Parts: sequence; C-alpha cells; structure tokens
Amino acid sequence: MDANKCESIMQEYLFLDKNQILPLKITMHLLSCKKCRSEVRMLSKAQKISAAPLMESVSPDDASIKMVMNKLFSPNKVKPISLTRWAISGILMLLLLLVFGLASRNLHNQDLQLAFYLIFAGIITVYGAMFIGCNLDFFVKKIDSFSESRKISLA
Repeated sequence: MDANKCESIMQEYLFLDKNQILPLKITMHLLSCKKCRSEVRMLSKAQKISAAPLMESVSPDDASIKMVMNKLFSPNKVKPISLTRWAISGILMLLLLLVFGLASRNLHNQDLQLAFYLIFAGIITVYGAMFIGCNLDFFVKKIDSFSESRKISLA
C-alpha cells in the first residue's frame, strides 16, 4: 500500500469519535492493508488497557509495566493458519454429509431429511465464511497478484 494513503487513512481513523461507525473508505482500506489493520488492533488494545481501572499503584519502572509495553509495541507474532487442517476438516464434513445423507435415505420422513440438509448447509456456510475470514490476507494477496499480472498482460 502507498505510505501516504495509509497515513491519511490512519489520520481519518484517529479523528473519528469512539464507537463511531467506520466510513466505507476506511473499512475497505483496513480489509486490504495488513499494516493499518494491525495498527488499529494495537490502538484498540491500548485503549482497552488504559480504560481499565488501576487496582493498585505501580511504579513506572516495575517489570509488569515493561512487560505490558513490550507486548503492546512488539510486532504481532501471528501463527500461520494451517491449510492442511482446514482441508482435513472440510473433507471430513463432506464425508459426514455423504454418510448421513445415505443413511437418511432409509428414513421415510422427508421433513427430517430436509432439516438435516438445511443444518448441514448452514454448517458448511459458516465453515466457508470462517475459512475466508481467517485467511483474508491470503485472498487479498492473491487478488493483488492477479491484478498485477493482468496489468502486465494488458500493457
């Protein structure tokens, strides 16, 4: 992302009132820019910590204060999400759907069959939404690389 654009978006974000709905421009930028998204997350954490009541007085040189500051301002160590686990769970869901679907053919209650398929459709929809939400950075990078390759091929 362009550093000037990120800076202007962060300025607009900081000028917003607390709990104000984010404008679409800022929301779209935060969805596509990992750096700005992590800054907003860090600011939110800092706001929550600073809003919490202080139970006991602590000197600024205390080790716990330094530990909190290190957690706040250290780069986020995000564990990469294993696509293998997502694939295994997706395959297991589809196999269960197949097994239960074949087993439910012996049932003569069509309402029960319909309920079963609707529940499984809901589960698969939630699974897909969670997969996309957890791997949003991956999809954004793929879209960016696709648009870059398209620009090159058009040129």
